[in-house]
Amino acid sequence: MLLPYFVFASESMTTRLQRVGKTSGYVTTGDDTQLAVLVGRIINIFFSILGVVFIVLIVLAGFKWMTAQGDDNKVKEALSSIRHAILGLIITLSAYAIWAFVEWVLISGGSF
Repeated sequence: MLLPYFVFASESMTTRLQRVGKTSGYVTTGDDTQLAVLVGRIINIFFSILGVVFIVLIVLAGFKWMTAQGDDNKVKEALSSIRHAILGLIITLSAYAIWAFVEWVLISGGSF
């Protein structure tokens, strides 16, 4: 009784918008050329590229660290680069999680 109770009887946002489009006389059958689908693909590609950039930055910072030859300044610089890369990854993953939620609710018609 303490768990939230979900009601799945309501229509999704997509279904409501399609019904409004039909009554207004617009074509409601979707395809891959819709603006929302295109924007979603572009954003997913962008986040994928950011993931690759993160891996490259971590590898370069690790290479700096391994070739520092005991120089404390170079080691600190490499550690700083790793910290900044991880912070960038956290920000990127947070932005991706927000985007995935927005896409799920608005585009795919997910409901609570």
